[in-house]
Amino acid sequence: MILLKEIFLGIKFLVLFTGLIKTKKVYIDDIVLKSIYKKNKFYKTKIYKSNLNSNPKKVIFLAHGMSGFGIDDDRLFELAKNLTRMGFTVVTPEFEEVKSLKIIPETVQNIRDCFFCIEKFFPNSKVGFFSVSFSAGMGLVAFSEAEISKKVKSILVVGSFFEMQNPSKFVVDNFDKDDYGTFILFYNFFEFIFKSTNLKNLFLARALDNGMRRHNTSLALSPKLEKKLTKSEKENYYKITTNAQYRKDLIEKIISKSSKFSAQISPKFFVSSIKSKLTLIHGKNDLVIPESETIQLSKFLTENKIKHNVCFTELLSHGDRVSYLDKLDKIPILAKTFGMFFKSFE
Repeated sequence: MILLKEIFLGIKFLVLFTGLIKTKKVYIDDIVLKSIYKKNKFYKTKIYKSNLNSNPKKVIFLAHGMSGFGIDDDRLFELAKNLTRMGFTVVTPEFEEVKSLKIIPETVQNIRDCFFCIEKFFPNSKVGFFSVSFSAGMGLVAFSEAEISKKVKSILVVGSFFEMQNPSKFVVDNFDKDDYGTFILFYNFFEFIFKSTNLKNLFLARALDNGMRRHNTSLALSPKLEKKLTKSEKENYYKITTNAQYRKDLIEKIISKSSKFSAQISPKFFVSSIKSKLTLIHGKNDLVIPESETIQLSKFLTENKIKHNVCFTELLSHGDRVSYLDKLDKIPILAKTFGMFFKSFE
C-alpha cells in the first residue's frame, strides 16, 4: 500500500530543514514546569507555537539529547521550529542531568514527570514523544510503564539504544573517528576504573568540547585541565588517547561492573509492555550508538508482537543530518517514516 499522505508529510518536514519554504512565524514561550512527583522541583522549558492558541490539539514532548547546551542547542531549536511548522505545539523541558552529560536512572522518572506536567498544562490535547540517542532509550523505558503508556499518543525515537552496555565497545572501537561517546562513558563510569578527580573532570571537558565543535564553537575546556594532571594521570590519559587495547580493557572493566545499573535504564528489560504507537529511526552513519541497537530493538518488538515502524537511513548520523543532495533516492523511505509518526496524531 502506497502511503501518499505519510510521504507528503515527511517530505514537507525534510524540506523545511532546507529553508527553501517560507513559513509562518513560530512563537516561543519560556516557562517553568512544576514537578508532579517532587516538591520544589522545576523544569526550565520552552514552548514552540505556530499561533497563540492556548489549547492545541497536537503536542510533541521533545526531549533533548546529551548536550551542554541543553534546550538551547541549535539542533534542538531547529527541530522544534520545524515540528511546529508541521502543525504541532512543541514542548522542550530541560533535564539538568542530561545537560551535564550524566547517564542516570533519574532521567527515566523525570521524563515521566514532564509528560504528566505537559498533559496537565495542555488538557484535552494529544501528546506524543520524540527524542534521540540516550534520551530516546530512557524515554522508551519511561513510556513502558502502564500508567503512562496508555496515555502517550505516539513515540518517535532516533538513534536509540537497546541494552546500555552494547554501545560501549562500539564507541571505543570508533574512538579515532569520534571520541564523544567514549569520553561520556568514561566520565559516567569513572569510579569503576579510576580515582583521580582531575581525570574525571577532563573526560567531561573532552565530551563537552566535542559538542562545542559540532556547533562550530571554538571554546575548548580540556587544554587547561590537561595542565593540572599529575604525572601518573598524564600517563593514563596518554594511554587512553593513543592505545586502543587499553581503551578496550577499560571498557571491559566498566561492562563487568555495570550490569545492574544497565538493567535499570535499558529498553530491553521494559519495552515488552509498551502500548503506544512506536516509530524507530536510526542513522547508518551513527558513530555513538550503532544501528545494530535498533535492529535488536525492532526484532525484540516483533517477537513480542508489538507493532512499530522502523527505518535505517544514510541521511542521519548521531544527532546530525547529512547532505541530501547526493542521496535523493534515500529520501522517500525516511519521509514516509516521519510521516507515519505525524499521521498517528490524527
